[in-house]
Amino acid sequence: MRDDHDFGDAERGDSPAIEAVIRAAGDYVVVSDDLRPRTIEAAIERQGLSVTRRRVRWAALGAALFLAVSIPWVRSYDGGGLESVSPTTAEIHRAALRYAAEANITPDWALQKVVDDLRRSQAERLGQSTR
Repeated sequence: MRDDHDFGDAERGDSPAIEAVIRAAGDYVVVSDDLRPRTIEAAIERQGLSVTRRRVRWAALGAALFLAVSIPWVRSYDGGGLESVSPTTAEIHRAALRYAAEANITPDWALQKVVDDLRRSQAERLGQSTR
């Protein structure tokens, strides 16, 4: 057995010398008195974190499921009997061309007038005030 216990002195494949160094290191390695309590505390904390993560995952899954079900349901809700008061784009353009011919103005100004009238009538139907 060598006195200095240095791996550098052990030749490649000299397993008895390496084993002697490891055995000698056993006298220097001492377990602290609080190792067991710290290990138990760390394990409990890690277990608590995993439980918390599991709960968060279930809550996220529940929220996603709730949104997946409720959004289509809300979209299918008819709004308490309110009907759509918006004409199609084609209807607005036809009304603008008709008004332009009647009032003898350009179609762009007629479109502005038709859209203003439409917004005013929608606001009145919905009970809102116009500005």
